[in-house]
Amino acid sequence: MQGGKRKGAGRPAIAPELKKKSISLKIPTWLNEWLDEQSESKVSLIEKALFAQYNLTPPDIQPEWFEGLSVRNIDGLKRLELYSLPKVKKLVNDPNFTFDTSSNLGSKSKLEIKTHIDSLAR
Repeated sequence: MQGGKRKGAGRPAIAPELKKKSISLKIPTWLNEWLDEQSESKVSLIEKALFAQYNLTPPDIQPEWFEGLSVRNIDGLKRLELYSLPKVKKLVNDPNFTFDTSSNLGSKSKLEIKTHIDSLAR
């Protein structure tokens, strides 16, 4: 195995609007201790609380390569937070991969997405 820069290495890029930024935050000690006791990450708990308290929703992200997909397939990919074309291409080309059932995507969707991605390369 080689180190260094190579094709396909590294984490797939995500939409800039979804990137997370590290910040410093002051909270009461008891709240920090409670967050530490939870099985979910602090970030996840704080995000869910803010979304619920202020009725927030993340921005509607739709990469250019989504154009031409059905509304159902776009919705499924968004539910799974799959915005990276290389990552989705790798998944749909894997014969052992199946989409999570919560995404509303099945084998027919996998084939449609694969066909769409293949047509982009032409």
